[in-house]
Amino acid sequence: MTAPKRARITGERLGCVLSAGGALVVLVLLAVSIGKSLVGASSESGVAPLSEFDSNAPADAVALLDGLRPGDAVGDFRVYRIAAKPAEHRLQVELHQGDSGFNVWVMKKGGPVPPRETGKYGLYYGGLWGAHAKEFRPGFEDAVLTDLTSRIGRTEDRVPPPQGL
Repeated sequence: MTAPKRARITGERLGCVLSAGGALVVLVLLAVSIGKSLVGASSESGVAPLSEFDSNAPADAVALLDGLRPGDAVGDFRVYRIAAKPAEHRLQVELHQGDSGFNVWVMKKGGPVPPRETGKYGLYYGGLWGAHAKEFRPGFEDAVLTDLTSRIGRTEDRVPPPQGL
């Protein structure tokens, strides 16, 4: 019996194999990187694309806010979430601008003097977060607080307080 012939790998063939293998590795790493950035975009930055905004706003809160819903624009921001916080006796309106944002809390009057108020409610803001929050223009909260105060002022006498407030 004769021994099978072994294929000789020349330097040229070896170079082609290594180049193709290296290119494949680069493509796989690139695909994984792109996949992670697409999948993790909302969870890593804390900001979801508009299609993922929290649509579970309580109906009584939406009524008090004169129809304002997640995804709506207020000033230079977009409403991400409207949530009742019964343990804290407040309503939270979470607003985003790019990958940063802040919160507005609506509470019944009777606590510390709020930056804005209506006949029945005080509006407070804070909780700035995100990489670009320090770049918000001075007075960034004014347009948002003015809008929300106006909305609540139009509805507070005809809409019962949201649950937990």
